[in-house]
Amino acid sequence: MNIKLKSWWLHFLLRKGNPKGLALIEILISIIIVGILAAITLPDFLFCNGKAKQSEAKQTLGAVNRAEEAYFLANGKFADSMKALELGLPSETPNYHYQMVKSADAKSVVVIAKAKDSRVKSYTAAAFAIESGKKKANIVSGICEANAPSATLPATPLPPIKGSKIIQCPQGSRIVGTYAENIPQQS
Repeated sequence: MNIKLKSWWLHFLLRKGNPKGLALIEILISIIIVGILAAITLPDFLFCNGKAKQSEAKQTLGAVNRAEEAYFLANGKFADSMKALELGLPSETPNYHYQMVKSADAKSVVVIAKAKDSRVKSYTAAAFAIESGKKKANIVSGICEANAPSATLPATPLPPIKGSKIIQCPQGSRIVGTYAENIPQQS
């Protein structure tokens, strides 16, 4: 830097003195910066909040599917209600309403997790008993997640195509968890 500029800068700094607080413009700029940072991070926070709610449904449906498989092993049929599974899980939480529907032939059961908030995805879980001969049944179960958030009742999954061990999720949803077990039937 040249000498004139240096001396002008020193003179400016010495003349300014030592202020005892912040100027209004400095406070406003700080508030604007904090506001911009909050606007950038808020959508990420809301997204994480929705994922946490959806995690509740996935965990609950996974536990119900495993309990249905165990119930089928012990009783040769699927349970009629969440209470019959004796898991201690409620049929309603602040985020979801759970409903169990057993087929007329007792070869399948569907559990629906309907979101109470339209910004959260709904889920369906299903377990199917598929005859495999020699007094054995293959129990195939899975969880289907709606592609888009919605508080509407999701469609029912279909049993696997012959030779497959993956349930068929209805249009507008995708599979997020699947299980397959060979379970001997009781005589």
